[in-house]
Amino acid sequence: MAFEKTRPKVLAYVQVQLMQAVSARALPRNPWKDEPELPTDAVFGSTPAVIGDNEWRVIVRPSVLDGLRTEYQWRRIGSLTWRQAGEWPTYNYNDGMYMGCPRSLADKVFFPNESAIRRALGLVGVSQPSQQAFTF
Repeated sequence: MAFEKTRPKVLAYVQVQLMQAVSARALPRNPWKDEPELPTDAVFGSTPAVIGDNEWRVIVRPSVLDGLRTEYQWRRIGSLTWRQAGEWPTYNYNDGMYMGCPRSLADKVFFPNESAIRRALGLVGVSQPSQQAFTF
């Protein structure tokens, strides 16, 4: 009986949350699941940026060969599992500048975090390249 009295309020609250999520192009996170953390060896990780129906981030982590490298990761909005950029459905390393990834990736993920990425890579004293010289 008590639920019947609060049901309209609960439904209205859920509806408002869903409408806000749709307008923000993001689905609400499951509050009972923890947000996945950065990989344990990551030096830097950007906040996720929404591109279409997905979130993208850049992380800086040690390279297998030498030094540090940048790595892009993506996930569907509402998902907790991050995937490597190489798992992107249209990924193509022969595609030149974009490699089959979204064309707005640099503008929405790399350039807003460029100074933090450069600090994490240890390139603070090196002159910054222009946006035309950016490649993945």
